[in-house]
Formats: sequence, structure tokens, C-alpha cells
Amino acid sequence: MDMLTDMVDARMVGIAEQQADAVQWLNEHSDEWDVAIVDIFLKRRSGLPVLTACARRSPKQRVLVLSNYATPEIRTRA
Repeated sequence: MDMLTDMVDARMVGIAEQQADAVQWLNEHSDEWDVAIVDIFLKRRSGLPVLTACARRSPKQRVLVLSNYATPEIRTRA
């Protein structure tokens, strides 16, 4: 996170380590973010439902998906 804010003109507006917290934050702050960085493997549960919550984003919002397990199945589901 520090690297991103140092390298580009970015401001962190939210962070969640668990699926439920991430989905809740996205639902409560739907228009307050420009880029969401989502890891497929979170501390509790999967990041895939977080991606589903991001699907309801506006055209100006983007999602970056990270994973150490980029199998064909995960790529398809993401």
C-alpha cells in the first residue's frame, strides 16, 4: 500500500482483510473509489464475492485482481 501511494498520486480510502468486510465497504461506499485491488485469497474466505460486489461499479471504476494461484479456473471465475 505504501508503495502505491508513493509511486502514484493515490489515496487509500478503504481496506478490508476479510470478504464480508470488503463487500460491506463496497456496498456502503459505492461511489467513493476509483480503483479496487482485490486479492483472490483473503484471511477469511475468498475474494471472488468481492469481485461480484465490484461488478455493480460505475464505468469510471476499475478492479485489479491479484493472486498467487492464477490457475485457468481462477482466471475464468475472476
